[in-house]
Amino acid sequence: MKEGAEELKSIHTCTDCPWCLLFLGSLGGLGVLYGYGVTHGELGKLYHGIDYQGRICGLEGPEGVPGKPYLFWCMNSAMTAADVSLNLKDPVCVSSCPGVPSALGGSLYAPVPECKLVSASQQINSYKTMIIMNRYCFPDRVQSVEGWAG
Repeated sequence: MKEGAEELKSIHTCTDCPWCLLFLGSLGGLGVLYGYGVTHGELGKLYHGIDYQGRICGLEGPEGVPGKPYLFWCMNSAMTAADVSLNLKDPVCVSSCPGVPSALGGSLYAPVPECKLVSASQQINSYKTMIIMNRYCFPDRVQSVEGWAG
């Protein structure tokens, strides 16, 4: 043995048992919090979209919006798709994500009726979207960038 190795070995103590107990205690605490969340909360809020009124897209009941499982962000302006900005503060629940071009052509898409609820304008056009996580309507970047670039 090297010099001093015997001395280090004599002062070495086992720390695995206290840390194992701390880890098991932490797991128990998380289990208690999970149980409380299941019995007193709405787990759908973790993986469903939540609209501007705090309702959960696609869920039944007083806190849900049945038949509209997707969360969509409306455009701020009814004008053109060249100057697009999204209303990120007031998302709405929709039955399907927009993606069919309107009769006007170009990069404008058919209006989403639910957008009238969060906009002062009566005619808000939409934009091409793609479904993410089977819950959210995100802008289709390739189509949108090409269409909005001019």
